Amino acid sequence: MLPKSTFLTCITVACLNALPLVSPSPIPFLVSPALAQNSAQSQTSVAANTRAWRSGNVTLYTIGRTQGGHSLPVRSIAFSPDGRFIATGSADKTIKIWNFTAKSLKYTLPKHSGQIVSLAFSPDSRFLASGSLDGTVRLWDWQRGKLLKTFARHKDIVTSVTFSPDSQTLASGSGDKKIHLWNVKTGELRRQIAEQQWVTTVKFSPDGKTLASGGLGMTVELWDRKTGKHLHTIGKHERAVYSLAFSPDGQTLASGSGDKTIKLWNLRRRKLLHTLRGHADEITSIAFGPDGKTLVSGSWDKTVKLWNLVNGNIIRDFADNSQRILAVDFSSDGRTFGCASGDKTIKIWHSSRSPF
Repeated sequence: MLPKSTFLTCITVACLNALPLVSPSPIPFLVSPALAQNSAQSQTSVAANTRAWRSGNVTLYTIGRTQGGHSLPVRSIAFSPDGRFIATGSADKTIKIWNFTAKSLKYTLPKHSGQIVSLAFSPDSRFLASGSLDGTVRLWDWQRGKLLKTFARHKDIVTSVTFSPDSQTLASGSGDKKIHLWNVKTGELRRQIAEQQWVTTVKFSPDGKTLASGGLGMTVELWDRKTGKHLHTIGKHERAVYSLAFSPDGQTLASGSGDKTIKLWNLRRRKLLHTLRGHADEITSIAFGPDGKTLVSGSWDKTVKLWNLVNGNIIRDFADNSQRILAVDFSSDGRTFGCASGDKTIKIWHSSRSPF
């Protein structure tokens, strides 16, 4: 285990109002019908969230700048369900488990034979899944640093992994234009879904009934988890879709694309709610905050942006990066989010004030 001094460097930033913000004109839209039914409460909640990130102290932690860090760009990041641990995957083919509470490196897991491009903790916190350019999916007992299973049925690189809400099914998307649904307990391939495009991202809905996928075909697709039946093509971007995220209430799906936009889709009406613009380059990763009214995004433009989804404004533009942002994630308490970067480090922003 590394001493704290080798784990990270940190900077405490006071009074964020003094730092540059990007604030486009307010856009009158709501992310879901639930918000429309209780807009006053939503505005109060989002206002509190905005104050938490714009005022008081926000600490920036940079992980892996010294001994123990990754030796090549970090391509994936995931917070454990309790927010105490962070998993990172890199082009150096390793996965590292960081104890964010103790400020120490817990494990470096055995290498894949290719770059790690996707990580996901199971909601019950028992497992970690990794997807790699070596074409395999691995299932780990991350708390003991032990490899449990290797799934090797894809015929091309694995680009995305995600667990169902009940932690019983693991989905993987691949360049072979297939989505595989795995039985976590037995390792059995439950179902194979044939896509029409190179799959770059897959995500389960919060109720576990629907699987969303996106890829080089620029469309966002919805599938029935149980039958594998194609349900809908929800919409289309002008370039590849690299990231998907469901709102916690399951009513809104966000998609991030190489066309530099984030689109918000109403799933019940299968209708585009709004298009968020502000990034200057391809958007690689997005994640909802636990309140469902904030969203974090990362881009090749080297910025991380925190969005207010009630009015469409950017709460804060985090431009503390020297290289492209390759992945982002939010902690379960909404006080912390992080990014994986091409500069071989992981940056974590933590607000001392609760946003809720």
